[in-house]
Amino acid sequence: MVNTKKFRLNVIVSYDADININNYRNPILSIIKNFAWLYRLDYKIDENSQVFGDTESEFHSTVDLVYLRSTELTSMDLKKFQKLILDVFGHLNPLLGGVEVFYQLQKALREYPFPSEYIRPLNYPYLEFYKDGQSEIKIPSDDLQRLFPDLHIE
Repeated sequence: MVNTKKFRLNVIVSYDADININNYRNPILSIIKNFAWLYRLDYKIDENSQVFGDTESEFHSTVDLVYLRSTELTSMDLKKFQKLILDVFGHLNPLLGGVEVFYQLQKALREYPFPSEYIRPLNYPYLEFYKDGQSEIKIPSDDLQRLFPDLHIE
């Protein structure tokens, strides 16, 4: 058991209106999901989130909101995790031209509660999906295909 203070963090991914989201969404969200697995964080990804209302403007067209929450197994504290997000997705990263990735201030979290439907990463490749108070352990089809290349998944 790791002794870190429980925390929550919401990460916002904002895509400029003039970029092709398909070039950015999967790599960025995959990195965040891998952080959740590596540091044992519960997460929920709300793609095309409407939680902030209509975000479409001439500058930004789409927002993804990633809810993250520490667990009893989380191996990093809030400040270090915030720094990790800034270090990886900082505004000066030239590979993210047209995409902003940042976290919400802690005082705003009350307005955006952690969802009751979420994912808890387990030992690779297993994920525990929580919904309506029930949990189900699954293996994502992409991971299953990598582990068993001869298996045909429909």
